[in-house]
Amino acid sequence: MRNNRLRMLRARRAACMVSVLAVIATAFGEVGERPGVLTGTPEAPLLVSGIGKKGGRVYLLGTDGRIVWEQVGCGNVHRAFLSNGRLFYANGCLWRVDEPGRGKAALLYDPAPDAFRERSKTGEGVYGFDLLENGNFLIAENATDFLSELTQDGKVVRRFKGNAAWLDGTTPKDVHHHYRMCRATAFGTWLVCCSGAGLVREFNPRTKAQIGQWKIGELAFDAYRKPNGNTVVSHLSAISEFSPAGRVVRRFACADYPDLKLGNLCGVQDRPNGNLVVGSYRNGSQDGTRTTAFELTPEGKVLWRFASTNDVTMMTVWMVDEARAGADVRAAREQMRVFNAAAARRFLADMKGNAKYDYARYAPAIEALIEKEQAVRVALGGSQLVATETGGSQLAATALARRALAFVDEVKHMRLCSSLPRHTAILDAWRRLADGTNVARTDGVVEDAFLHLLRLGDGNERVDDPLAEDGHAAKIANPQPRWSVNFPMSDAAFAPGKRYAVQMRLRADLIPGRKGPAVTAGIYDPKTKKHVCSCSYAAEKLSGEYAWYAIGTFDPATLSDQAYLFVGDGYLDKSGKRFVPALYLDKLRFAESAEEQTSAKR
Repeated sequence: MRNNRLRMLRARRAACMVSVLAVIATAFGEVGERPGVLTGTPEAPLLVSGIGKKGGRVYLLGTDGRIVWEQVGCGNVHRAFLSNGRLFYANGCLWRVDEPGRGKAALLYDPAPDAFRERSKTGEGVYGFDLLENGNFLIAENATDFLSELTQDGKVVRRFKGNAAWLDGTTPKDVHHHYRMCRATAFGTWLVCCSGAGLVREFNPRTKAQIGQWKIGELAFDAYRKPNGNTVVSHLSAISEFSPAGRVVRRFACADYPDLKLGNLCGVQDRPNGNLVVGSYRNGSQDGTRTTAFELTPEGKVLWRFASTNDVTMMTVWMVDEARAGADVRAAREQMRVFNAAAARRFLADMKGNAKYDYARYAPAIEALIEKEQAVRVALGGSQLVATETGGSQLAATALARRALAFVDEVKHMRLCSSLPRHTAILDAWRRLADGTNVARTDGVVEDAFLHLLRLGDGNERVDDPLAEDGHAAKIANPQPRWSVNFPMSDAAFAPGKRYAVQMRLRADLIPGRKGPAVTAGIYDPKTKKHVCSCSYAAEKLSGEYAWYAIGTFDPATLSDQAYLFVGDGYLDKSGKRFVPALYLDKLRFAESAEEQTSAKR
């Protein structure tokens, strides 16, 4: 037994060495090569993850259809990113190339030590990854089902088991199809494509809990969250967009475009203009008649198509502008990956010694943004974050938005965060504030679409509700009493020195004459392990129509960044039945409070 294990270990080490040598033995690609037929002209070059005659490679395809640079020896590459002039790609391990097309690949993360038995037999590891707003990586490990957050040095800072099982609880035997792509949402949750199970699941990394899932019905390869709360999924035969309630609101199917000869749709890039850039698996042909990548408008129009004659597989294709493909704005994007006070201070220091930027002109604006970060958050009200400032904050937010936009125009190509939907939402919010077409939302309202609904499929779901003000609600109908709704308090912005009250707009399906505990809610802080405030309501105190119910009051200054608001069911009677069949949560509302709230108001 021991000798067998030693032989396996030696074989694995030898195979790993061959793999490492193959990957780091990069060479100059055939610059100027036309690897396929490009019909139409993309707005910018394309970063291609290709597998074909030359094995696995990543290359930059110019708008003229010729290769600009090429990184060869990349193996079974599923996804590649360009960030700050560096190339990152995954082929079972995670790699970094500081000088794409010329430099050697450096190994960032190899999951083999944690997946020895599985990976020694199947070669499984990391194929899906995403770049988080803090500069770390989100990765999905096929053989172990772990979801992890890594630093750019490959150090694990967060790790927990996901769920790759079918709906019946059994797990696909082929570990290669446990996971595919994974992405972070603007809320900090993680979307993971469970390819073999034909599901997309959403996890809250703070609580390590699954908070949602979408049944696709076939291999799910890639998914992302739009600013409006919808979820877009690429799944071989089509690209589908799901509403928060799980309803398909839009679908682009391969069968709708017979002339393109589409098949096996894979990675999908969401562009700022709403277009999609899509790659595919094993759909290339030597005669150049089958489309391997294309760009699609929201109306379903194909702007250009690429038919590879070399790479049969192009699982991920990303459009990158000329500046981001190079390194001329590397320092700016590195410092401003996350637009917050700490990043802004670092960027100011970098900008001061750079002749490219008009430091004297724009430093005061950035200083103001640092000091008035609260007003910047006001600009996000109505997109992702919730703002609660009132009074003169509108004028402050308008002025800051104008200065911020001027600064962004000066820097060029700067991303406020790695999440493209959130980046776009921030800029759109700033533009609306700057030109006066929209006032900052300062009512502190959190719509149901922006709440984390836990245990979807276990009695909880997002539903259309004509009685709700926005037409839909979060339905809570767990068979067991438990917390069902979660809202991170760090997603709300509060004025310093103020105390706040929070309410929930709720209705219930009532049974006449039935009495007993029906709903609980409050704010809990895991760091202190204490309830900051809490409430409970019995069935006889609830209404079948929507009403506002007080949850409690709190001081934001006392909350840690781990604190969250919860809403859950009450308790069961002796026969195991709920006191109310279902609850419907429309929204939450934060407001400054001079005194304790006393009663619910219709």
